[in-house]
Amino acid sequence: RRRVPEGYNSSNKAVEPEVFMLCFSSWKFLSLLCVAVYTPKVLLAEPVFLHSPSATIYFVTDINTTCTTKDAANISWVNVVNNTPLDSSTYGIRQENDTVSRMTLSGMALTTVRGTLVFDKFICRATALSGTKNSSQFGFTHGSVPSFGQRPRNAMLFEGNETNFECSFSLGTPNPLISWTFTSRLTGKQTSVGMVSRNPGGNPLKLKIDRYDAGVYTCQLSNQFRTVKASATLSVNYANQAEIAFIPTSTVALGSKVDAICTIEAVPLAQSADLYRDNEKLQLSPSARLQDSFNTTVFNFSITVDSNSDGNYSCQPGGYSRSEPITLTVIEATLVDKSLPRLCWKLSSNGISVIHNSTLSCSTEGRDGCTNASFPKTSYVAVNNGSETYCVIPLTLIPGKTYKCEAFASNDVFERVFTGVFDDIQTPLGDPSTISVFVTERTRESFSVEWCVKYSGGYNQISSSTIHKMGNKISITFKLSERSDSELKGEKTLVGNLLPDTSYSVTVTLTYPGGNVTSKTQIIRMY
Repeated sequence: RRRVPEGYNSSNKAVEPEVFMLCFSSWKFLSLLCVAVYTPKVLLAEPVFLHSPSATIYFVTDINTTCTTKDAANISWVNVVNNTPLDSSTYGIRQENDTVSRMTLSGMALTTVRGTLVFDKFICRATALSGTKNSSQFGFTHGSVPSFGQRPRNAMLFEGNETNFECSFSLGTPNPLISWTFTSRLTGKQTSVGMVSRNPGGNPLKLKIDRYDAGVYTCQLSNQFRTVKASATLSVNYANQAEIAFIPTSTVALGSKVDAICTIEAVPLAQSADLYRDNEKLQLSPSARLQDSFNTTVFNFSITVDSNSDGNYSCQPGGYSRSEPITLTVIEATLVDKSLPRLCWKLSSNGISVIHNSTLSCSTEGRDGCTNASFPKTSYVAVNNGSETYCVIPLTLIPGKTYKCEAFASNDVFERVFTGVFDDIQTPLGDPSTISVFVTERTRESFSVEWCVKYSGGYNQISSSTIHKMGNKISITFKLSERSDSELKGEKTLVGNLLPDTSYSVTVTLTYPGGNVTSKTQIIRMY
């Protein structure tokens, strides 16, 4: 008989194989025959626990725990102190299937055996044909839901400060896990922050504060019985530098309106603001509104521009520092010299770099005295007369007509629109007695003029025209004939061969049967 090494078959049963030698002898033939016979012996494996209760089972109002084996076995629950199996009905034990036994206790049933469970130790014992196997020892102990010792408290702090949110537990068996979450006031998103701990001394959350830390901080205590939470709100006080701007522009015309916009992002929100000009507080009350960002307040000061409005403006929201100043520039536009109409405007020099030159462009939609006559938009060079006032020299305008003019500085600091009106309209009756003359085009060596009269019962046919030039004096004569009841417009007349950068005096004369009329002398300066 000889044994071979043990193994396991497909049913996880132990296999102990043996070999026997059978021999047959014959004296007659003096022979011996031996045969080897293989006879395996099958043994059941000992039970194996897949699951057994942890060393300590905490309970409050009920118990629900299991013992599980790998293969079929009869599972009993045994008190180690007296080596006595627990009564199934008393301890709520039932064999659910071939491999699982469960203990379920609650209410009065648990109260009855609570003392024994807490003070003794226990095992699960699995019994099968192959033998008996005991689980690790375990015990039962009273558990409790978590309760706060310290809760986080609301705080309002300035940006840059440091703070601790405290959180600890006074009750909780087993010790609860302490964790933190943060819900941002800016985005509304929730994230985990800080460390996770079961330290009985607590788990404080330490912060060095900036504005993005504003929001709700929640401490959570959690063990197997319950999760409890406590929250605190952190408000962060901060302020950006206030800013001021003028809408629509910081260069404005006398008599116009402009809004000074003061903006500040701050917590707490600014509730008021003051406007200063050259460090002098103005008696203006702003309107206020919140911008898209809920921490930004916008104050609107409405200003009616007068000759004293130019200067350096700043704003100061209540409780916060003043903004950097910006300059408001006022341009005064006036019409002067009705005998020789010119448009002049004044530039404030407060905070503005020196302006060496400026241009002006004017237009109007029609001219009194000439139906459907258009006045093209033309640019004129304006010359500084040595002060802050700039004038077009000359800009021939039509009495009684409104002009829309745009002024441009040579350094591109500003661009504004102005209007001016002459009010000395004359409408002669009968024979022509007043001529309105317009310069429509000008180059370095030539210019063009148009003229018109409006009356009842005058002459409206032009029979001839002459141009006479003597030195710097130019006279243009038109001969009229045929009387009728309509207005008269002269065609554009070109005068050329002139000297650049030279001034010429120009008159226009109309002759008609019975008399003549001459326009006022105009000075036209060539480029």
